[in-house]
Amino acid sequence: MATEGPLCSQDIQSQRKAKTHAWDSTTIGKSTLQKLFFHGRVLIAHRETNRRYYDLPEHVLPASILNASMPTQAETTHWLALLKLRQHRLAVLKAAELRAIADEVIPIAVKDASVPRLHVMRSDVEMLEPAAIATKATCKPLLLAPLDPIIYDRRLADGLWNFDYRWEVYMPAHKRARGYYALPLLHGHRFIGHVDVKADRSAGLLQLVSQESSSTAHARTAIKSLAAFLGLNAVF
Repeated sequence: MATEGPLCSQDIQSQRKAKTHAWDSTTIGKSTLQKLFFHGRVLIAHRETNRRYYDLPEHVLPASILNASMPTQAETTHWLALLKLRQHRLAVLKAAELRAIADEVIPIAVKDASVPRLHVMRSDVEMLEPAAIATKATCKPLLLAPLDPIIYDRRLADGLWNFDYRWEVYMPAHKRARGYYALPLLHGHRFIGHVDVKADRSAGLLQLVSQESSSTAHARTAIKSLAAFLGLNAVF
Protein backbone atom coordinates (compact mmCIF):
# COMPACT_ATOMS: atom_id res chain seq x y z
CA MET A 1 0.00 0.00 0.00
CA ALA A 2 2.90 2.34 0.71
CA THR A 3 4.07 1.99 -2.88
CA GLU A 4 1.00 0.83 -4.81
CA GLY A 5 -1.86 2.61 -3.04
CA PRO A 6 -5.29 1.10 -2.20
CA LEU A 7 -5.61 -2.69 -2.38
CA CYS A 8 -8.51 -5.11 -2.07
CA SER A 9 -8.45 -8.76 -1.04
CA GLN A 10 -8.45 -9.79 -4.69
CA ASP A 11 -5.08 -8.09 -5.13
CA ILE A 12 -3.48 -10.47 -2.62
CA GLN A 13 -2.56 -13.76 -4.22
CA SER A 14 -3.72 -16.29 -1.64
CA GLN A 15 -6.17 -19.14 -2.09
CA ARG A 16 -5.75 -20.49 1.43
CA LYS A 17 -8.95 -20.27 3.46
CA ALA A 18 -8.92 -18.60 6.85
CA LYS A 19 -12.32 -19.99 7.84
CA THR A 20 -15.17 -21.83 6.22
CA HIS A 21 -18.83 -21.83 7.29
CA ALA A 22 -22.04 -22.80 5.60
CA TRP A 23 -22.64 -19.12 4.77
CA ASP A 24 -19.07 -17.79 4.64
CA SER A 25 -15.66 -18.65 3.24
CA THR A 26 -12.83 -16.17 3.73
CA THR A 27 -9.32 -16.20 2.30
CA ILE A 28 -6.24 -15.44 4.39
CA GLY A 29 -5.77 -12.21 2.44
CA LYS A 30 -9.29 -10.93 3.17
CA SER A 31 -9.14 -12.01 6.81
CA THR A 32 -5.78 -10.27 7.30
CA LEU A 33 -7.04 -7.01 5.80
CA GLN A 34 -10.10 -7.11 8.06
CA LYS A 35 -7.95 -7.64 11.16
CA LEU A 36 -5.62 -4.81 10.17
CA PHE A 37 -8.71 -2.60 9.71
CA PHE A 38 -10.14 -3.49 13.14
CA HIS A 39 -6.79 -2.58 14.73
CA GLY A 40 -6.58 0.73 12.83
CA ARG A 41 -3.53 -0.26 10.79
CA VAL A 42 -5.39 0.25 7.51
CA LEU A 43 -8.56 2.16 6.60
CA ILE A 44 -11.18 1.83 3.87
CA ALA A 45 -10.11 4.19 1.09
CA HIS A 46 -13.11 3.57 -1.16
CA ARG A 47 -15.51 0.91 -2.41
CA GLU A 48 -16.30 -0.48 -5.82
CA THR A 49 -19.74 -2.11 -5.60
CA ASN A 50 -19.35 -4.36 -2.51
CA ARG A 51 -15.57 -4.59 -2.67
CA ARG A 52 -13.53 -2.63 -0.14
CA TYR A 53 -10.19 -1.07 -1.00
CA TYR A 54 -7.88 -0.49 1.95
CA ASP A 55 -5.00 1.95 2.35
CA LEU A 56 -2.65 3.25 5.04
CA PRO A 57 -4.20 5.74 7.48
CA GLU A 58 -1.81 8.51 6.38
CA HIS A 59 -3.15 8.14 2.84
CA VAL A 60 -6.80 8.42 3.94
CA LEU A 61 -6.98 10.85 6.86
CA PRO A 62 -5.80 14.47 6.93
CA ALA A 63 -2.70 15.28 8.99
CA SER A 64 -4.78 17.24 11.52
CA ILE A 65 -6.62 14.05 12.46
CA LEU A 66 -3.55 11.83 12.47
CA ASN A 67 -1.62 14.27 14.69
CA ALA A 68 -4.48 14.97 17.10
CA SER A 69 -3.92 14.09 20.75
CA MET A 70 -5.54 10.99 22.19
CA PRO A 71 -8.94 11.67 23.79
CA THR A 72 -9.32 11.39 27.54
CA GLN A 73 -11.35 8.61 29.11
CA ALA A 74 -14.15 11.08 29.82
CA GLU A 75 -14.21 12.25 26.20
CA THR A 76 -14.28 8.65 24.99
CA THR A 77 -17.16 7.76 27.30
CA HIS A 78 -19.08 10.84 26.15
CA TRP A 79 -18.54 10.01 22.47
CA LEU A 80 -19.51 6.34 22.86
CA ALA A 81 -22.68 7.22 24.79
CA LEU A 82 -23.78 9.65 22.07
CA LEU A 83 -22.90 7.11 19.40
CA LYS A 84 -25.17 4.55 21.06
CA LEU A 85 -28.09 6.98 21.00
CA ARG A 86 -27.39 8.09 17.43
CA GLN A 87 -27.43 4.45 16.33
CA HIS A 88 -30.50 3.31 18.27
CA ARG A 89 -32.20 6.63 19.15
CA LEU A 90 -33.79 4.94 22.17
CA ALA A 91 -31.36 3.20 24.49
CA VAL A 92 -30.59 1.98 27.99
CA LEU A 93 -27.60 3.91 29.32
CA LYS A 94 -25.09 2.67 31.85
CA ALA A 95 -24.45 4.86 34.89
CA ALA A 96 -21.15 6.16 33.51
CA GLU A 97 -22.74 6.92 30.13
CA LEU A 98 -25.61 8.80 31.72
CA ARG A 99 -23.25 10.90 33.82
CA ALA A 100 -21.26 11.77 30.71
CA ILE A 101 -24.22 13.06 28.68
CA ALA A 102 -26.82 13.88 31.35
CA ASP A 103 -27.42 17.37 29.94
CA GLU A 104 -27.99 16.05 26.42
CA VAL A 105 -30.63 13.38 27.07
CA ILE A 106 -34.03 13.00 28.72
CA PRO A 107 -35.67 9.88 30.17
CA ILE A 108 -38.67 8.28 28.52
CA ALA A 109 -41.59 7.22 30.70
CA VAL A 110 -42.53 3.55 30.22
CA LYS A 111 -45.54 1.98 31.90
CA ASP A 112 -44.04 -1.52 32.03
CA ALA A 113 -41.86 -1.63 35.16
CA SER A 114 -39.90 -4.57 33.76
CA VAL A 115 -38.49 -2.41 30.97
CA PRO A 116 -35.18 -0.71 31.91
CA ARG A 117 -35.17 3.08 32.00
CA LEU A 118 -34.75 4.48 28.52
CA HIS A 119 -33.23 7.74 27.32
CA VAL A 120 -33.44 9.74 24.13
CA MET A 121 -31.36 12.66 22.87
CA ARG A 122 -32.95 16.06 23.50
CA SER A 123 -32.44 16.88 19.83
CA ASP A 124 -34.65 13.90 18.91
CA VAL A 125 -37.62 14.92 21.06
CA GLU A 126 -39.17 17.00 18.27
CA MET A 127 -39.35 13.83 16.16
CA LEU A 128 -41.21 11.99 18.92
CA GLU A 129 -43.95 14.60 19.33
CA PRO A 130 -45.68 14.08 15.95
CA ALA A 131 -45.33 10.33 16.40
CA ALA A 132 -47.09 10.53 19.77
CA ILE A 133 -50.22 12.08 18.28
CA ALA A 134 -50.25 9.97 15.13
CA THR A 135 -53.15 7.55 14.65
CA LYS A 136 -53.60 4.40 12.62
CA ALA A 137 -55.54 6.40 10.09
CA THR A 138 -52.56 8.70 9.44
CA CYS A 139 -49.88 5.98 9.49
CA LYS A 140 -49.12 3.63 6.64
CA PRO A 141 -48.15 0.04 7.48
CA LEU A 142 -44.42 -0.47 7.00
CA LEU A 143 -42.05 -3.40 6.68
CA LEU A 144 -38.88 -2.84 8.69
CA ALA A 145 -35.42 -4.25 8.09
CA PRO A 146 -34.58 -7.17 10.41
CA LEU A 147 -31.82 -5.16 12.14
CA ASP A 148 -33.70 -1.86 12.33
CA PRO A 149 -32.61 0.11 15.44
CA ILE A 150 -36.15 0.08 16.82
CA ILE A 151 -36.06 -3.71 17.31
CA TYR A 152 -32.31 -4.27 17.56
CA ASP A 153 -32.60 -4.90 21.32
CA ARG A 154 -34.98 -7.87 21.59
CA ARG A 155 -35.60 -7.32 25.30
CA LEU A 156 -36.73 -3.74 24.75
CA ALA A 157 -38.84 -4.64 21.72
CA ASP A 158 -40.61 -7.29 23.77
CA GLY A 159 -41.12 -5.02 26.78
CA LEU A 160 -42.20 -1.90 24.87
CA TRP A 161 -44.26 -3.42 22.09
CA ASN A 162 -44.87 -6.99 23.25
CA PHE A 163 -43.11 -8.08 20.07
CA ASP A 164 -40.67 -10.96 20.39
CA TYR A 165 -38.79 -10.96 17.11
CA ARG A 166 -35.73 -12.92 16.02
CA TRP A 167 -33.96 -12.69 12.66
CA GLU A 168 -33.81 -16.29 11.46
CA VAL A 169 -31.56 -16.01 8.41
CA TYR A 170 -28.76 -17.96 10.11
CA MET A 171 -31.02 -20.55 11.72
CA PRO A 172 -31.46 -24.04 10.18
CA ALA A 173 -34.60 -24.17 8.06
CA HIS A 174 -36.39 -26.65 10.33
CA LYS A 175 -36.01 -24.34 13.34
CA ARG A 176 -37.43 -21.19 11.72
CA ALA A 177 -40.76 -19.97 13.07
CA ARG A 178 -41.19 -16.94 10.78
CA GLY A 179 -39.08 -17.53 7.68
CA TYR A 180 -35.66 -17.02 6.15
CA TYR A 181 -35.94 -13.22 5.84
CA ALA A 182 -39.17 -12.32 7.63
CA LEU A 183 -39.65 -8.57 7.99
CA PRO A 184 -41.42 -7.01 11.01
CA LEU A 185 -44.70 -5.29 10.14
CA LEU A 186 -45.30 -1.97 11.89
CA HIS A 187 -48.57 -0.03 11.84
CA GLY A 188 -48.93 3.08 13.94
CA HIS A 189 -47.56 2.40 17.41
CA ARG A 190 -47.84 -1.39 17.19
CA PHE A 191 -46.13 -4.30 15.53
CA ILE A 192 -48.89 -6.36 13.97
CA GLY A 193 -46.95 -9.30 12.57
CA HIS A 194 -44.25 -10.22 10.10
CA VAL A 195 -43.97 -10.94 6.39
CA ASP A 196 -41.45 -13.12 4.52
CA VAL A 197 -40.94 -12.05 0.91
CA LYS A 198 -38.47 -12.99 -1.81
CA ALA A 199 -37.37 -10.92 -4.78
CA ASP A 200 -37.19 -12.53 -8.22
CA ARG A 201 -35.42 -9.74 -10.08
CA SER A 202 -35.15 -11.65 -13.34
CA ALA A 203 -38.94 -11.85 -13.45
CA GLY A 204 -39.44 -8.42 -11.89
CA LEU A 205 -41.48 -9.85 -9.01
CA LEU A 206 -41.59 -9.62 -5.22
CA GLN A 207 -43.16 -12.87 -4.09
CA LEU A 208 -44.94 -13.46 -0.79
CA VAL A 209 -43.50 -16.55 0.88
CA SER A 210 -45.43 -16.41 4.16
CA GLN A 211 -47.04 -13.96 6.53
CA GLU A 212 -48.50 -13.72 9.99
CA SER A 213 -50.43 -10.53 10.61
CA SER A 214 -53.49 -9.26 12.42
CA SER A 215 -54.45 -7.50 9.17
CA THR A 216 -53.95 -9.07 5.74
CA ALA A 217 -54.88 -5.76 4.11
CA HIS A 218 -52.16 -3.88 5.98
CA ALA A 219 -49.65 -6.59 5.13
CA ARG A 220 -50.46 -6.34 1.44
CA THR A 221 -50.22 -2.54 1.52
CA ALA A 222 -46.75 -2.78 3.06
CA ILE A 223 -45.63 -5.43 0.56
CA LYS A 224 -46.80 -3.30 -2.38
CA SER A 225 -44.91 -0.33 -0.96
CA LEU A 226 -41.71 -2.38 -0.66
CA ALA A 227 -42.18 -3.79 -4.17
CA ALA A 228 -42.56 -0.27 -5.60
CA PHE A 229 -39.40 0.83 -3.78
CA LEU A 230 -37.51 -2.08 -5.32
CA GLY A 231 -39.01 -1.53 -8.76
CA LEU A 232 -40.84 -4.88 -8.68
CA ASN A 233 -44.43 -6.09 -8.91
CA ALA A 234 -45.91 -7.71 -5.82
CA VAL A 235 -47.27 -11.25 -6.15
CA PHE A 236 -49.49 -12.71 -3.41
